[in-house]
Amino acid sequence: MTALTLGLTRLSNWTAALAAVAVALLVLHVTIDVIMRYFFNAPLAGTILYVASFYMVAIAFLPQALTEKDDAQISVDLLYDFFPPALRRAVLSLGYLLTVIAAGLLAVRTGQEALSKYALGTFSIEGQTRIVTWPSYFLPPLGFGLMTLVALCRFLLSLSPSAPEMPRTPVGGETGDGETMP
Repeated sequence: MTALTLGLTRLSNWTAALAAVAVALLVLHVTIDVIMRYFFNAPLAGTILYVASFYMVAIAFLPQALTEKDDAQISVDLLYDFFPPALRRAVLSLGYLLTVIAAGLLAVRTGQEALSKYALGTFSIEGQTRIVTWPSYFLPPLGFGLMTLVALCRFLLSLSPSAPEMPRTPVGGETGDGETMP
């Protein structure tokens, strides 16, 4: 299981890094478009389409596995902290199982849509520019698919009382073991 968690951790970090690259490219692309538009009266063709169809899709869906791995999804722990340890483990396992089901269904459905768009050769036209958009449809199934695998791994780990947790990615002032640096 350690090799699996390590592999999923690397894939999660890699896809999140791709999302970060998409943020940088979005900023660069829009900045160049603004400069070209206002200083040279020659805006870049398709900027809005690239932002909406590629950059934003990558930013929204590629980090899904990382947020699941790091348990960074939104959660409400109002009563959970008062539960006995056995009930906490059961609730946690049920949550992981529901995540596997929901993310798995989303991965399958968005994957079907991506294959459909690929078969059609989907494109958009902005101004006089034809831009192929079908590749962006493969980003949601990638994000949801990896999220499903991470949640499945966490579900299986939650069933074993001696199994370790998925390794967390250090964020901000964290050291990686849940503690914050002084």
